[in-house]
Amino acid sequence: MNRTTKIASLAGAGVLAAALAGYFIAGQRESAVPGQAAVLLSPPAPTKPFWVARVSPLAGDGLDGVRDGPQAQGRFSDPFGVAVDAHGNVYVADGGDSNRIRRIGRDGVVSTFAGAGEGFADGPGAAAAFHTPSALAIDRLGNLYVADTGNHAIRKITPDGSVSTLAGDGQPGDADGQGRAARFNAPVGVAVDARGNVYVADTYNDRIRRIAPDGMVTTIAGGARPGNADGPGASAAFDTPSAIAAGKDGTLFVADTGNHAIRRIDPAGTVSTLVAPLAGERRPLLRRPAGLALTHDGHLYIAGGGGRVLQLGPGGELRALDDADRPPESTFGADGKVHLYGPHGLAVEPDGAVIVADALALRVLRLAPPKEGEPVPVIAPPRLAPRSAPMPWPVGPQEGPHEVVGLMGEVRGSYDGESRDHFHAGLDVRADVGTRVLAITPVKVSDPFANWGFGTLSEGIAIGPLSYIHMRVGRDSRDRPFDARFQVLKDARGKPERVRVPRGTRF
Repeated sequence: MNRTTKIASLAGAGVLAAALAGYFIAGQRESAVPGQAAVLLSPPAPTKPFWVARVSPLAGDGLDGVRDGPQAQGRFSDPFGVAVDAHGNVYVADGGDSNRIRRIGRDGVVSTFAGAGEGFADGPGAAAAFHTPSALAIDRLGNLYVADTGNHAIRKITPDGSVSTLAGDGQPGDADGQGRAARFNAPVGVAVDARGNVYVADTYNDRIRRIAPDGMVTTIAGGARPGNADGPGASAAFDTPSAIAAGKDGTLFVADTGNHAIRRIDPAGTVSTLVAPLAGERRPLLRRPAGLALTHDGHLYIAGGGGRVLQLGPGGELRALDDADRPPESTFGADGKVHLYGPHGLAVEPDGAVIVADALALRVLRLAPPKEGEPVPVIAPPRLAPRSAPMPWPVGPQEGPHEVVGLMGEVRGSYDGESRDHFHAGLDVRADVGTRVLAITPVKVSDPFANWGFGTLSEGIAIGPLSYIHMRVGRDSRDRPFDARFQVLKDARGKPERVRVPRGTRF
């Protein structure tokens, strides 16, 4: 269905345009990258509303690993955040077992820009260490900012590859202060404005923070608990904000992942909701937004659940981008929209193309309008590469038979109005709900919103390629937490009401 959603909460057709006018700088720019000549940037192309996109691979072979090399030979472990510099180089925050910042040159060659493994260390290039880097942002001088999620810190990389810590000290917490005296809780989103202010989506503190050019960290919006409320500063509430973008006039846009919403923070710190599903909407267009990118003329791109890339126009219309090579087909239910596997990071090139980090497909993709006369590709956009994951065995408890579940999963009707149908692959462990189950897997949690269905029969969690369902995440049969890596939120009576598992958690 070719659907356009009108956003009633927008105060006027120019809300986004006013915030973003002049976001790109045209003209002669000195090279900030050693060995690269200065380039002459032409003004960015006007953004077409709801254009038709051709999806093409930029780098990555779809297999998990760390390998530099030409375009199709490069390999990523968890490509999550992306940024584009003035020369057309694409930077990728590669989490998982890589923990590196990778660079895709204009020639398509993938190289490692900084980092060499998991840790927390400043220094040049490979001497530096990251722990699950997520979003990236780049300033006018070519400095790169990294939301170093597992280290609870914001890092800065100069154009020559030297890494320093801008704020945070490697320990989780919730505190404003100067530089390393500040504390974050697994921040996933980062942005930078033209004045050098760095903005942080402090994901599991549910706050939006600002790092001034002098290194002072302050909280500009969000309260002490997750929620959903508009208003000034601390009276506003977010739920797991995972991405942020900054306009030239100081307006901020936040992907409020847990609330399935895009929020706006004006320069005075007042929060409003730009777009969110309607009450009772069964199949909302916007679900679990996880990535944002701004254009110079007032368009906001959103990486959302369901693999869609959405465009929010200056007039408040929200639509999914159409796929040039996959038209609507009613027989198989194809809607003609771009559908990726796990889009997170987004970046806009001067010509209007959108770079997407597809963390689940382990590829970096480019979305651009087909050129006039360009032949339709013989091969469709890349599918998930064949890969295997070891079955976690032995699994405890061992009493009784277990079921190996194939790709079709299970169909068990409903219970008390709740669906028990699931498409999944894995192992069904025979045990009562609340029994402690031991399953060993060496991978990290990648999704910022990795678990779901608290207190229901369908409660579950995704850890890397494995999903666990029909369980109590992080707590026993009496709802008592048993591992500090599960962040248990309690209500006013001290009873668990929710569990969080931050991105980067390893079991």
